[in-house]
Amino acid sequence: FIVKTDQNSLKYMLKQRVSTPTQQRWLAKLLGYDFEIEYKKGLDNTAVDALSRLGEQFLTLSIIGTNLWDQIANEQLEDEGLRLIKASITKKPGTISHYTIKGKLLMRKNRTVVPPKSVLKQELLQHFHSTPSAGHEGVVKTLHRVKAQFWWTEMKADVRNYVKQCQICQREKYEGIKPPGHLNPLQVPEKPWIDVTMDFKDAFPRS
Repeated sequence: FIVKTDQNSLKYMLKQRVSTPTQQRWLAKLLGYDFEIEYKKGLDNTAVDALSRLGEQFLTLSIIGTNLWDQIANEQLEDEGLRLIKASITKKPGTISHYTIKGKLLMRKNRTVVPPKSVLKQELLQHFHSTPSAGHEGVVKTLHRVKAQFWWTEMKADVRNYVKQCQICQREKYEGIKPPGHLNPLQVPEKPWIDVTMDFKDAFPRS
């Protein structure tokens, strides 16, 4: 098959020297296919540009059903701490900093509050990490996606543990750098002149 790209340098990807772990990972995945890379100007590549520039927010929202918001609202009512916060700011808005109410949902800094014991956490992490639009990216990017819409305590730790335990990530992603060799310390000489070393240098410029 033919891969058409608007990045001209990619034509030489298979011929250039591999110098980064990212290049090693991409080459390891691509070498199993028979393909050619062709350059195509961005102005002529409009269909692909339209797909690649879809907003991240749009992609993530499309996979979250409307029932999820109702479930979160019900869980907020079942959580005593969140119920008290919601009642307090309903009577007198602004009494608790950062918290507001939007419809039936309690928000913190304009993000939906997920109760600490919510059973929906795993579902949300799956949406923002394991779906095709998420692409099994790392902790930082997965956390960024979740934080854009939701908030809960220990979110960073939950995201880190989820990504760490993701079987697909463990199977497909690997470290492309060889492990360093073992260092063997030299024995300490018992007396002078036990070990003698010499360095040879040549090709010095003439003075």
